[in-house]
Amino acid sequence: MSGAIALHVDQAEVHVGDELTGAIEVLQDLPTARGVAVLLVGGGTHVPTSQTPAERVAEGPLRAGQRLPFTLDVPPDTAPTYPGQQVSLAWRVRATVDVPWAFDPTVEQPVVISPMELPGAQAREAFLARRAAGQAAQQKAHGLLGKVLGCALLLLFAWPLLFLLLLLAPVLLVVWARDGLVRTRLREFRAEVPAAALLGEPLPVEVSFELRRPIDVDEVTVTLTCQEHWVTSSGKNTQHHTRTVFEQKEVLVGPSVIAPAHRLERARFQARTAFQLPVAGPPSIGQSPRPQVTWTVTARAWLVGWPDPKEEKRVDVVPATSPTPPPHPPAAPAEAASSGVVFVPRGAPPPLGVDVTTAGAAVWPWLVMPFVGVALAAADVLMGEVGGAGLSLALGLPPHAVTWAGAGLVALGAGGTAWRMSS
Repeated sequence: MSGAIALHVDQAEVHVGDELTGAIEVLQDLPTARGVAVLLVGGGTHVPTSQTPAERVAEGPLRAGQRLPFTLDVPPDTAPTYPGQQVSLAWRVRATVDVPWAFDPTVEQPVVISPMELPGAQAREAFLARRAAGQAAQQKAHGLLGKVLGCALLLLFAWPLLFLLLLLAPVLLVVWARDGLVRTRLREFRAEVPAAALLGEPLPVEVSFELRRPIDVDEVTVTLTCQEHWVTSSGKNTQHHTRTVFEQKEVLVGPSVIAPAHRLERARFQARTAFQLPVAGPPSIGQSPRPQVTWTVTARAWLVGWPDPKEEKRVDVVPATSPTPPPHPPAAPAEAASSGVVFVPRGAPPPLGVDVTTAGAAVWPWLVMPFVGVALAAADVLMGEVGGAGLSLALGLPPHAVTWAGAGLVALGAGGTAWRMSS
């Protein structure tokens, strides 16, 4: 039934959130047809096929010469056409005649979907409401299935999982120790960003933390990154790829010592800045766990001699542009926005009464000592069990000397780490 229908679209380009109109022309009689449906279909390179709800244009048999007008709504959370290098998305209008026991006549026509043009607040609210409804439906559909599969896997692999947990215990211990070490210097490291932002508008970012003791920093930075994500498969091998499309970095504080002004007062670091989202940049495409285009804000304090606290926040960049974008919010430098905090340039004398002596106290050597001690003791014991002579005898030392030296390193490293954490 090739050529049974023709598709006419009134607009070659339509905005997100608008209506797309057109008509279907019936070119030959279809007495067994049960109806006609029209919908938008999206897909492209490394992007799964998606479609909008179908619109029933007609019901029952069709006669040659009929003209069936239609109107399609473009949902507010629809990702616009995106001609990326590795990830691309294109849209087309598809009209299909439902013919039982036969091939359904289908015709398609490409269409360009552009970002919506709405006031910022209205666009954000429509986008977030639509996305929240979609996420709730997805969670409801997969919630019960996930619980059943989780219980089955737990029963089948209980012992292997327990063994794996024992193997990962040292790594988990290091992660726990790292977080504990950071909390001795500062707490509540936060990066605050809006849940959604429009292309072409400024994206405000606020970085804050509670300062407990002096810290020596190379930089305190915040970075806005847009990345394309895609997956390739070859046989049983699957590879995940990432390409950075846009990146901008702001340095909030340069090399300096940040210290509480007074021991008894609460010291809080705070700084505000804003990124300008590009008008021609891509919006967020896809959702977890397999997004295709993401925007991320990363705040990080680069500490000297201590683990670096970091926080990442995902931002939904709305497929919309505002005809009257809001003014760029004023930046608030850390020196002006912080309270109870003193910033001392590296190498400069601190103000009277401000203690900065522990700012650069490196903790890593003390933290490594217990692991070196455990490795030496294990090597001494294992060599004794396997070869009959331990590492101590092989080195010409008294029996178990290396084991006792390892135990001493463990005790020394634990004591040194506790001392640095309390200093």
